Amino acid sequence: MTTQSVLHAVQRFLVNVVILVLVSVLMVVVAELIIRWRLAIPSDYLKKIVQIDTSLVPAKRLRPGLDTKFRGAYREFQFQVTTDTNGFRVTAPKEMNARLKPEIVILGDSQTFGVGVDDENTYASALSGLIGRPVLNTGCSGYNNYEELALARSIISYLKPECLVLAFFAGNDPYENYRETSSVTSEVFSENTGSMSAKIKNWLSKKSAIYNLLIRLRRYGWINDLFLRTGLVQDTPPAELEIFTNPPSEHAQVFWEATRKPILDLAGLCRAHDIEFMVLFIPDRYQVEDSYWRQWVQKYRLDASLYDLDAPNKYMQDLCSKNGIKFLDVTPKLRTEQLSGISMYWKIDNHLSPEGHKVVAENMATVIGRRSVGEVTTVDAEQGH
Repeated sequence: MTTQSVLHAVQRFLVNVVILVLVSVLMVVVAELIIRWRLAIPSDYLKKIVQIDTSLVPAKRLRPGLDTKFRGAYREFQFQVTTDTNGFRVTAPKEMNARLKPEIVILGDSQTFGVGVDDENTYASALSGLIGRPVLNTGCSGYNNYEELALARSIISYLKPECLVLAFFAGNDPYENYRETSSVTSEVFSENTGSMSAKIKNWLSKKSAIYNLLIRLRRYGWINDLFLRTGLVQDTPPAELEIFTNPPSEHAQVFWEATRKPILDLAGLCRAHDIEFMVLFIPDRYQVEDSYWRQWVQKYRLDASLYDLDAPNKYMQDLCSKNGIKFLDVTPKLRTEQLSGISMYWKIDNHLSPEGHKVVAENMATVIGRRSVGEVTTVDAEQGH
């Protein structure tokens, strides 16, 4: 074979390689666009709902004046979100809650805001309807207990509600409180969040529909094992699971220490204003749904004997009991309803379902009680939150 024929062969080979690469890239791009359109992933609707406004305390707040429908990932739900001029989600019955100053103010994160449920189906709305009293839902996706404390300080002096409720979400509040008060980059968890591979995976989870779909398939054991062997995913448990360790890990104790302060400060704030304070305990999905917990055990290869799914409940109940704080844990009722065949959370999304919100509201109503609003003070349209 002559030198020229060898060169021609190499050129043809390189051309074929280039064509193969270009076709592969084109196929990936087309697949990405089709999956993104068909399954609505990765979902970014929360970016359209939440904003940062440095003139407010806290700066994170729902966008004011929303009256929009949003679609969830995998098109699991479509929900209507309406917010007032202060960036709080509108509570039903809308006529009563728009006219009267709130008697009950609820602080919380996305579980309280009500991801996936229409305005009238949030537990704040259901509670208002059950007890016939105006309720203000200040829930905002991404809030930690420190942000909720800051919000309470900014509104409590003029709203003067009869009751302030902190909706404590076991799924991530303790870890988020720790992140709020610590330099995460100096901690052991930086190994999971600071490496190049972790950054790439984080970017893909936010930008790639294909990656989101592949991660969803981890629920199947053989696919999860394949991903683990190829390094596409890690079996390092999320830091949020630390508070479920049995006995409590050092990190769990640090997370709880970061959580005690805002809760006790909220209790002190309410005492200073002669307002009743209550902690509402909202469990994570795997505390309620056994099959979902088994998915986590499989996904991260956990030793289930080293975890106590009731550990956060016990800690919070003890904290509240020792400090004279009213405490309501809706976990038992959610578990009972889940066992009866009614899903308390969405099947794909891990937020409370409309049925879950209803159960929470019914439990709250038995504790807070119904009272005729009578001559309750009307809302001052000029008073900002």
